[in-house]
Amino acid sequence: MIGWPYNYHYNSEVGHWVPNREGLINRMFDRRYVGDADFYREARSGRLNRDEFTSLQMYQAETERLRAKFLSDGILDDNERRILGERQRELDRLYNTYLQGDYYPNYQVGGYRNGDRMDRIVDQRMIDQYGRIYDGIRNGELTYREYNRLDNNLEAISRYRGYASAYGWNYNPFYKPNLHASLDYNNNLLNYYNNNFERQWWRYFVPTYGIA
Repeated sequence: MIGWPYNYHYNSEVGHWVPNREGLINRMFDRRYVGDADFYREARSGRLNRDEFTSLQMYQAETERLRAKFLSDGILDDNERRILGERQRELDRLYNTYLQGDYYPNYQVGGYRNGDRMDRIVDQRMIDQYGRIYDGIRNGELTYREYNRLDNNLEAISRYRGYASAYGWNYNPFYKPNLHASLDYNNNLLNYYNNNFERQWWRYFVPTYGIA
């Protein structure tokens, strides 16, 4: 491969090499600050597979956890801003990488390595919900607004985890019950969105004018 390894760097979040921005050949989708609308569109089209979609969403959720932890003292110092900025650029690079091929990334939440060992059960529940969200997008059962609400709930859970860990609340008796209760609520909402025929039947008869 021309330019290897100079145009690539290893990303430990997903366990594989990704191209640097300067080394991207196809720049059609090479832009900064990708996010939910991009993930939804490319999941719906099939250009992101289930593992790629989940990896991007979990990377974004982990960034939200770190942001909340950094902001727990009310300020972002220069190093914290650098970390968050680099994570956004890395998310962009990963997105571009996944659009150019069919990857099946192995990933884990960054907290496993930085001393904030969160409950793996909570992480797995988030991963499972993102997988089901992907399935709902692909089969047309989730509109963009429904996906956005479900994703926002999971990111809020991530921010709570970051805020709590910043104060050493891992041993608070209400901490994990709050997390699981929030995940239960989001799971029930996901079930409702995926299975409520009464809510969806009108979509076959009423024009949406391009609004999902």
